[in-house]
Amino acid sequence: MPTELIEKGLAEIKQGEIGSAIFTFKKVVKLFPKHALGHFYLANLYSIKDEKNSAVESFTNAWKHSNNLQKHFKNIPSQTLFILLSMDPPPKDDLGKWVERAKEFYEEYPLKEKLMVEFAQRIISH
Repeated sequence: MPTELIEKGLAEIKQGEIGSAIFTFKKVVKLFPKHALGHFYLANLYSIKDEKNSAVESFTNAWKHSNNLQKHFKNIPSQTLFILLSMDPPPKDDLGKWVERAKEFYEEYPLKEKLMVEFAQRIISH
């Protein structure tokens, strides 16, 4: 993992240079496409920029490449559900996939995330 690039991206975030940080983390993802952390940072940056589809795609890649470390990335399903629920209309197929992933960590989530998972489940059911 390119520590220097990650540190550069984090410094850009701290300075409020979100566009530059996105560019930096795109480089990280390009160099290390199977490493979850680069995708995770990129997803959060896209979320900040309200680029919902790109954020969901990056969270999906982060989840895919987290291998057996999903417990360390347990917030990815709830973060992705939040983004999906903010879309008009929320894509039910994607909601269903992420609700299933969130169920694995449901008991560990605080009340706010639990309610969001339940709300997404109700949308899927209707």
